[in-house]
Amino acid sequence: MRVIIQPSFGNAIAQRHWKDTLAKDIPFASEPYINALTAEQLRSLQDFHPNGAARFWGAQRQHNAKMETIERGDVVLFTGQNHVQGIGEVAASFRNAAFADLLWTPDPEKGSWLNVYSLRAFQHTQIPYTELRPLIDSDPKDVFMGLRIIRDERVHVILDGLGISTLENDHRELEQAHRIALDLTMQTGNGLIALERVNVEATAYTRTARDIEIRRTEALLVQAYQQTLPAESTASRNRCSAGVTDLYVQTGDIAELIEAKSQPSHNYVREALGQLLDYAASLSEPIDVLSALFPSEPAPADVQLLHRYGIDCLYRNTGQTFSRRPAPSVRRHVWAAGLGSDARATAMDPSR
Repeated sequence: MRVIIQPSFGNAIAQRHWKDTLAKDIPFASEPYINALTAEQLRSLQDFHPNGAARFWGAQRQHNAKMETIERGDVVLFTGQNHVQGIGEVAASFRNAAFADLLWTPDPEKGSWLNVYSLRAFQHTQIPYTELRPLIDSDPKDVFMGLRIIRDERVHVILDGLGISTLENDHRELEQAHRIALDLTMQTGNGLIALERVNVEATAYTRTARDIEIRRTEALLVQAYQQTLPAESTASRNRCSAGVTDLYVQTGDIAELIEAKSQPSHNYVREALGQLLDYAASLSEPIDVLSALFPSEPAPADVQLLHRYGIDCLYRNTGQTFSRRPAPSVRRHVWAAGLGSDARATAMDPSR
């Protein structure tokens, strides 16, 4: 899988293209569009978009070599005006100047946007570059001017860091679940009916949009909390084998790992608990305190659940202040028990 960083909103031409083919679906199975497609291209589009309509983007001939490498399932970040303006997933891709010219007027000098691809699971976003740059080790002043294709380990860092779940992954998971259900039904012979295939595209589209919205809510919550930190504190997001952390705060000689959740309900408390334990076991940096951050106070039983594992509960009050429900110091050894000896000694020291 690749991540394509696609400038798409930085000038008047790009904004017009956005309005024409990203802000709305194009009925490719109707005239005049269908007349410009080859039989193979039409069949490919219909496989991904059976309703006969899709959103499109394209690239000019100077990007031919790059565009030949993209495949279905690649994630596109549409950038412009210091934000990731939208996120989509490549469906069908092909080279067709006649079709492209029906979508976008050719440039007098650079010509047609002939490298065309359709999109599924497209979602409008407003993610500032300050969140994207650290995920790809980019320059602090990087404004993502040119088409960029990322193929290395940073792909998973970006997907995790921005909360993107792809249709292709969902499709594989659902197909695997379907095969397992069929296999179990055949082996047990208990008359159970295997799960029906679901509408993969509709389900995954909903999931993708939901996950991005949840991630944005969590990112804004983290930003609000950061504004309350002491001036001497340093804050960052760290990468490890378990993923990308929400916040790692160093204040004096105390290091705190924080996981944010968009809701204070029981399921989200459980998610925060599991992720914190996973990150704590994977990070190489020192950790003194684990904390779960919520937009409001969780139920007493859920706070107790966090405390049982030695995890503090942070939550937002009315306005811009936050409260902390610290875990008993004698419980800190619970999460530290699975860490290395140095980290365990630090976390078990009640004086810290």
